[in-house]
Amino acid sequence: SLRATVRDTAIRVFEDAAFVFTDELPEGADNPLRHERKVLSAHMDVASGQARAALACSLSFAGNIAADLLGVESGSPMPTRKCIDAIGELLNMLAGMLAKQWFEHDDDRLLGLPVVATVSYFEHSQRCGVNPVRILLESEEGDVIEVSFSEAARGE
Repeated sequence: SLRATVRDTAIRVFEDAAFVFTDELPEGADNPLRHERKVLSAHMDVASGQARAALACSLSFAGNIAADLLGVESGSPMPTRKCIDAIGELLNMLAGMLAKQWFEHDDDRLLGLPVVATVSYFEHSQRCGVNPVRILLESEEGDVIEVSFSEAARGE
C-alpha cells in the first residue's frame, strides 16, 4: 500500500541519513504539530508533478536533525539555514526513494526542488497536495515529524 511504502521509506531515510530512530504513531493520534506556533515545513513535487512529498517538524526537532546530519553534538545551537538545508536534504532523499519505488522512475530530474519555510501548521497542510497520506513518526526522544505523500500534487 502507499501508506506502508511512505512509512517504511521515511523510517529508513531518517535512520540511515540522520540517525533518527522513529516509530509510527497510531492512525488518528493527536498531531502535536497542530499545536506548534510555527513548524519547519518542506514540500516538493515528485515524478514531474504527479505527486507531492512533504515533511513538517518543530523548529527544535529540525535543529536536532540538522546536528545529527552534520555530526554536531545534539543540543548545540543550530543556525536556521542549517535546519532548512537539513530538512530539505531529508525530503530530497525521501522523495527520490518514493519516486523509484512508487513510480518506478530512476531519474533524478523527475524531482522538483525542495521548498522549505517556517510556517503555521495550517499553511503546511495546504502545501501537501490533495488527500495526502499522512504519517506521524515519533522519535525516541518524543519529537514528532509528519511525512505526507499525495499522488495529486496540485489541488488548486
